[in-house]
Amino acid sequence: MMTHNTQDLKKFKGLIHIHTTYSYDGTMPFADFVHHAKNKNYDFVIITDHAENFDDTKMQVFVNECKKATHEDFLVIPGLEFNINNEIHILGIGIENYINEPEPEELIRKIHENNGLAILAHTIVYTKIPYAQLNDVDLIEIWNPRYSERLSPSIKSIKILHEFRKIKKMYIASGGLDLHTFDDLIPLYQSVMSTQLNQKEILNSLKHGEFTIIHGSIEFPSLNEPGISLTGFIYLFAFIQFIPKISKKIIRKIYKMCT
Repeated sequence: MMTHNTQDLKKFKGLIHIHTTYSYDGTMPFADFVHHAKNKNYDFVIITDHAENFDDTKMQVFVNECKKATHEDFLVIPGLEFNINNEIHILGIGIENYINEPEPEELIRKIHENNGLAILAHTIVYTKIPYAQLNDVDLIEIWNPRYSERLSPSIKSIKILHEFRKIKKMYIASGGLDLHTFDDLIPLYQSVMSTQLNQKEILNSLKHGEFTIIHGSIEFPSLNEPGISLTGFIYLFAFIQFIPKISKKIIRKIYKMCT
């Protein structure tokens, strides 16, 4: 669902779901991360620090720092990660005002009122998802390397995306690094087609699925279903990612038997 004339589009590489020392668990100073991302030839980053560490004053300091770090060839988009009752996490990207809202439906509405997009973060970790309360979320983060999805999206995350798509509309798949340290920086990025490198246009492209999630040999479409070959790769990588879990369980059992 392209909203632009394809002849006017350019490709921009960007990272989503980044935590800096604005978050209680972030270890990367804001300026250091921005410098690092620019050196890695990314065009934009979307920083989503934890909302519980913010208030109105801190939010404005954060937004101003994002604007100061933005230049003609590099864009920093502000955002927050909201913890809803320790059950689900929602990213509000592109928002420039602090939001304090514990109810998911109202939170998503306020994110939209602030010209932002709402992303359901790290879908793999949830045992139960309140689908009805998340109808208006914009993107589903189906690939998060922090939670056993380092090589590819998990089968579980893709199934959750399919459940969302059954309910209402063609929800958009996205990938997020959930970056907390420099060691977390792997080349999992969004290749966004947009007319310009500015906040409004990049968010518009993300909103309409005009991008691809890329890491190594895998290019996962944001809107279309993955082809047969890609699905095969995902199942293979999902099995490889599962091996360490099995190994750890076996080691624990052996250790218990020997002690």
